[in-house]
Amino acid sequence: MKTTKIKNNLSTILFILITVFIYSCDKSDDNPQENSEIPECIQTMLDVDDLNYVSLSSFEWNGEVYYYFYSQCCDFYNDLYDEDCNYVCSPDGGIHGGGDGQCPNFRQESCCEVVLWEL
Repeated sequence: MKTTKIKNNLSTILFILITVFIYSCDKSDDNPQENSEIPECIQTMLDVDDLNYVSLSSFEWNGEVYYYFYSQCCDFYNDLYDEDCNYVCSPDGGIHGGGDGQCPNFRQESCCEVVLWEL
């Protein structure tokens, strides 16, 4: 009888701990509006409905942070923007896969990819 009570109490405590853990997880990355790492002008671009982007990552390149938009398919360019939302280039993608040719070494020279948003 005493052993059964202890098992029931342990089960209840375990259930409470798991429930608290699940509901205390940070869910700010689920919604790009809540991700403070995304500059406002980049966020505005994400909010436009007719874009073909499926994810956004930040990269470090030449000592600066750049924002890389992944397109939904290989035939579309993947676009790169600077912190001020100026278009820089399309490092890859397109029908031939080589981007627009304006920054062919981006992938080799950049580092530290951080996924900021995914569809």
